[in-house]
Amino acid sequence: FSNFDPNTVFQSFKNKPSEEVLKSMNNNAAYNISIASKYVRVKLMSVSILASFAKLSGGNVDVPLSLFMGDLPGPEHNSDEWQDHMPPMETSIGEGGNEEVYNLLWKGRLSESSFDVRNSPLGAMVYYSLKDKGLEKAVQYAVHPMDEKNARLLLQSLPEDKVLVMIDIISKFAITRAAALSDLKREVQSSWSGVGKSLLSENN
Repeated sequence: FSNFDPNTVFQSFKNKPSEEVLKSMNNNAAYNISIASKYVRVKLMSVSILASFAKLSGGNVDVPLSLFMGDLPGPEHNSDEWQDHMPPMETSIGEGGNEEVYNLLWKGRLSESSFDVRNSPLGAMVYYSLKDKGLEKAVQYAVHPMDEKNARLLLQSLPEDKVLVMIDIISKFAITRAAALSDLKREVQSSWSGVGKSLLSENN
């Protein structure tokens, strides 16, 4: 979306719609594209963060999302979900972020979709932690396929306390990776302190 020109969405013919109406429509298109772009970047970050944990806890990133996020609840069964183990989230993202994007991630869209889950608690945590500026800097490490170097750089671009929370939550679902995740947690606590801040400040 970043290279999409919103002025190409709507066209005018014989002054219909009028220049004033067309301008308003183009402004709305620009805003919607901006929201979509930020939303997709956060979703990309979320998937890449899970791929990073997969890479650093076992090397194999080609695993079901449910291994790290838990199964989605269905009409005939209930199961633990990621948000069940999250610390309380703020109702507003505050300065530096977009409220509409945050609400889409945390509270979810109004309707279901066949290609995406309604809300993204991990995405909400990531976006709240990074805001717009941090997101733009951290997304450079969201590569595919994920490698060990970028996995570490991506996780180090996040606040240390949030990485530790993520490890604790993932460990509840990825039982087979619990020992490796415990080792990663000790590594984060012992040698990652302040790394994320320095990584982001280098790009200021």
